[in-house]
Amino acid sequence: MLALGCQDPAEQISQAKKRDTRRQSIAHLFEVWWERHKERPVAASELHEDVRQTLDPQGRGRQYVVAYLERLVGTRISGFRLSRQEPVGKWGTATYALIPTVGPENHKEQRDSDAPYANTL
Repeated sequence: MLALGCQDPAEQISQAKKRDTRRQSIAHLFEVWWERHKERPVAASELHEDVRQTLDPQGRGRQYVVAYLERLVGTRISGFRLSRQEPVGKWGTATYALIPTVGPENHKEQRDSDAPYANTL
C-alpha cells in the first residue's frame, strides 16, 4: 500500500485507537485498577472507591459494575488483560484481576474474541 502512495495502514490504526474514547476510558480504568489492586484478584464488591468511581461514575450500583466487568473480561489494553476467576463453591463470589501482558509470550493464551478489544494493546 505504501508503494501505491497510500498512508501506512499501521499508522492509521494507531491514530484510530488514539481517538477512540471508549478505548481511552477502559485504558484509564485499567491504570486506576493497577494503582489500587495490582494483580490481586478482587470481588466487584471489594473494589477500591477510585476504581468503582471510574467504572460507574453515575453510581448505578454493584449489578451495573459486575455486568460491565463481565463485558470487559479478556480485554487487552495498555499492557493489561482483565481476567475473571470463577467463584469457589456454590455461594462464592467471582473475582477479577488485571494481568500484565508485556512480552510476546502472553499473546497466544489471550485470544478472547468475545471481548470488545481482545488482542489489542
